[in-house]
This record gives sequence, C-alpha cells and structure tokens, in this order.
Amino acid sequence: MDDIVDSFIIEDELPEPRRRGSAQSSSSGGHGDSNTTSTGLPEADFFDRCSILIACNLPVHAGLWLGQYANLLAREEGPLAIIRLSGNTCDAEIFGDGVTLPTLPDAETGDALFDMTTWLSSSVRRVLIVPDPIDRDADLLASGLPIQLVSGTDSTAVVGTYQRAKGLCMARQNAHQPAPAMGLVMVGAEPAVGQKAAARIQNCASRFLDAELTLDAVVHRMDVMGTRQSLPIKRDSAYRIADLIASIRRCDTTTEETTSEVPTYIEGDVLQVIDREEYAELESVFDQVEDLSEITNESEPAI
Repeated sequence: MDDIVDSFIIEDELPEPRRRGSAQSSSSGGHGDSNTTSTGLPEADFFDRCSILIACNLPVHAGLWLGQYANLLAREEGPLAIIRLSGNTCDAEIFGDGVTLPTLPDAETGDALFDMTTWLSSSVRRVLIVPDPIDRDADLLASGLPIQLVSGTDSTAVVGTYQRAKGLCMARQNAHQPAPAMGLVMVGAEPAVGQKAAARIQNCASRFLDAELTLDAVVHRMDVMGTRQSLPIKRDSAYRIADLIASIRRCDTTTEETTSEVPTYIEGDVLQVIDREEYAELESVFDQVEDLSEITNESEPAI
C-alpha cells in the first residue's frame, strides 16, 4: 500500500489534455476518419462515435459536471448527446443548436430504443453513455467502447478514481477481454491542478495495472450552458448497457445494408463478390446485347 501512496507523489512532466477537436479525431471518445458526410457528420460508424462516461469521485453538484463536459464538447465539435440509463428509463439529452427532436413511438407500439439510436446516428457527432449503476463492469467492457472516468482533483478523488480503474482492469482480466481505451476527464480545478491530479492516476495505473490512461480534458469551472433538449423513452423492463449497444450496432448494420448493395453471384455453392467496375462493364455489355436484339427484330420482315 505504501508503494501505491508513493506513486501519487510524483514530479514528472505533467500531461497536456489531448485536444478534442472533432469527433473523428483520435481520442478516447472519438476515433478514426477525418472525412465527413454532406451533413457535416463523420463518416465513421455510429458505434465509433460513442463512448462510456463513468462518474467517479466528483466535487459538489456531482451530476452537473457530466453536463458541463458535454457542453464543452458541443461547443467545440457540434451537437452531441448524453444517454443516461436508469431503470426502465433511457434519457438522451441533446447538447447543441440546430437539432429538431423526433417523435418516437411508444414502447408498446414500436422499438423506441432503435428509433432513438437511428435518429442520433444522423443528428449528433458524438454520444456519451452514462450506464445504470447496476450495470456490471464486465458488461461495460464487453461493449467494446472506450471508457472515460470523470474525476475531481482532491486526494480522495484521485485515489477513488484509481481504484475505479483498477476494478475495470481486474474485471477485464477475469473475463479475458482486451484492454479498453481509458481516458480521464478532470473537473472542478484549474488546468494545472487537473493535469497534476491526472498524472498521479496515470503514473499509478502504469506501474501497478500496466494500463495507459489518457488525459482527455480538464473542465475547471461551471459555465453557462448552451441549448439542451431531452428525449426520454420508457418501457416496462429495465434498460441495460447491452440493450443500448445492440441497438447501436444494429443501427450501423442497417445503414450498411441500405447504402451498400454489393453485386454477387453463386459459383460452386460459394457466394462470390463482383467488383463494382466489373459489374458496370457487364451492365454495359448487357445493354449492347439488348440494343442489338431490338435492331435485329426491327430489321426482320414480318411473316
């Protein structure tokens, strides 16, 4: 235990928060491709624009700090959503201007969760998921999503957040799952203080957990909130993180099916894929054959 305490007392160079430009920049909450669609949204799959947000030890008004972080990202990147799971309620809070909420069906008459995720996939740049407290660490890890730990900067918060990271790492080992991308969001203090507190957590996680945590942001004060809208849905049974992840993956699959029709044919009971250029060439040949057939029919004398 003394080794762990000593690890929190370091004089290393302090890390700078990673710049969270757009949702497509590489970070714990957004990944990959710099390309965007005509709507301004990243071309990346909806799944790749999602991350899990876990509130650890936070300062006074703990619940407000998650909204402050979302508000900061919305100002930098554009509209985003926080999805909060709580029992039989799933509430999507939308941050940012220029977003018109849809009308979702009742849980009894349609799949409101899928309709919500489908709408979010085409309306916001990023989604932060706040799981229900009853969701197990194993379920969070099984999602395959990056995880962000939101923490205060005092000594109690630093130790508590490290212990939360340790719990996730132990659950990963027990489930034989790959290590998730984990990042820190430090709140309630000046940037230099937030960076120093994050460095303590990072140092200890590296030494004792063999885990690399990134510093994703420092939110040092409560700020004036921008436009917010709420889109809640309810059902008889509780919403779990696995339900939401399945809906997000289904949304990506549905999008791929409707936008990518790949020509195929069967050869020896094996499905073969035709290259698009080859297919276009074949179509042109078929058109020529049809045109020739019409000309021949017209030139033949009627009997």
